[in-house]
Amino acid sequence: MLLTAKDSVDDRVIGLESGADDYLVKPFAMRELLARIKALIRRKGNLILEDQINYGNLSLNSKVKDGFVNEEPLGLTNKEYEILEFLTLNKEQIVTRDQIFDRIWGLESDTSITIVDIYIHYLRKKLIVYGLDTLIQTVRGVSTDGRIVNPIPFHENELKNIEEITSNIEVGELNTKDYEGHVYRIMRWPYIYQEDLYDSATNFRIESVFVISIVDSEVQLLNNFLWLIIGGGVISVLGIIVAGFFLAKRAMIPIQEAWEKQQQFVSDVSHELRSPLTGIYSNAELMLRHPDETIREECHRINTIMQEAKRMIKLISSLLTLARSDAGKSDISLSLINLSDVVNEVISHFEVFKEINHISLVATIESNVEVVADKDRVHQLIVILLDNAFKFTPAGGQVTIDCYISKRNAIISVRDTGIGIAPESISRIFDRFFREDKSRSRNFGGTGLGLSIAKWIVEKHAGKINVKSALGKGTKFTVSIPIQRRH
Repeated sequence: MLLTAKDSVDDRVIGLESGADDYLVKPFAMRELLARIKALIRRKGNLILEDQINYGNLSLNSKVKDGFVNEEPLGLTNKEYEILEFLTLNKEQIVTRDQIFDRIWGLESDTSITIVDIYIHYLRKKLIVYGLDTLIQTVRGVSTDGRIVNPIPFHENELKNIEEITSNIEVGELNTKDYEGHVYRIMRWPYIYQEDLYDSATNFRIESVFVISIVDSEVQLLNNFLWLIIGGGVISVLGIIVAGFFLAKRAMIPIQEAWEKQQQFVSDVSHELRSPLTGIYSNAELMLRHPDETIREECHRINTIMQEAKRMIKLISSLLTLARSDAGKSDISLSLINLSDVVNEVISHFEVFKEINHISLVATIESNVEVVADKDRVHQLIVILLDNAFKFTPAGGQVTIDCYISKRNAIISVRDTGIGIAPESISRIFDRFFREDKSRSRNFGGTGLGLSIAKWIVEKHAGKINVKSALGKGTKFTVSIPIQRRH
């Protein structure tokens, strides 16, 4: 196989042939040959065909690889000669550093491209002796007549509108321009280097340097970021409004519930107070209509007035208790008490109901059950529980009360065989003024506040109160109070 490439002025053929009769091809020689072939293809016809090239006073001789000025040799190295030869063949044209490097060193070279600047520097030093240093010019920037000189190779379509893009740009300004669907960022600097003369014949002088970049992607990124900020801001504002509305609504729930309870409480108090006052007023009015009748004849009306007054006093007392508890002004006087004795004392007061209502009372009281509690409030608690049990247990029924200690808690249990409580009403029996059967409760003298007060007393003693009931079978209240010893 024969690889050939025309090179040098005498049209000599550089060839490497593989075979028994030829010399062995070395790898680096093959690489150099390939690099030369590629460089020759790039030159597109700029091959040197003459032995001597003349440019003004400068003559280049390809046989001796040197330049002459008035027949005096310049003393060029091989690389310097090749560079000067390449520039002479392309005179009046702008060639880039990459083009020089590819032509002289080849595409496969590992040498840095800065070697071109070094050789250009030494070429100028040898030419300056003969006043020919201006033959090699370094071109940067824009000329005074608006012509563009660009050291970086652009495609033709990239250069055609560059004068319009760079128009009206002041020195030292950073500008952004929209042009034909693209965004350009342009910066202009004054040219302050000595090598500013490009062509003395046309008085072409470098005035300033432009740096131009297309920033479409950056602008798109900033636009996306702007829309993200706007969208995020709108969503955040809407989220804050919705969250604020939701939180405000939730915050209003307890206020609304408290307001409704207050309204209901005022309504219930008014209703409960109106009933005894109406009874007292109507009975007193009837007595005034018969001024001649004796006390014995009007005793039933006097008894009604007393009962209604007693009921109102009880109601007002209960209301004061609850009002003080809500305000946190109800004092609880804690001391070590014998709970067994308190329960027995309350039971003795209810012995009379056994005979009047024909209800049996069964008590199982463990002795010496001691707790730290308010004796009067615990007494009131037991009275409330027993009073409810007797009220809602028909004749022939039974009320059972137990008092004992279980798991470091004092337990008071009151169970009856009365009418029971409907399942849907069990969760509301501790609400103020709640009565499952208001007419029946009022006939028994109830106010609907007893169990509310009982629950408050239990909670003040860090205890718990539970209820189990079944319609027609009875109800059981269980109070649990922690045993606390004073030190």
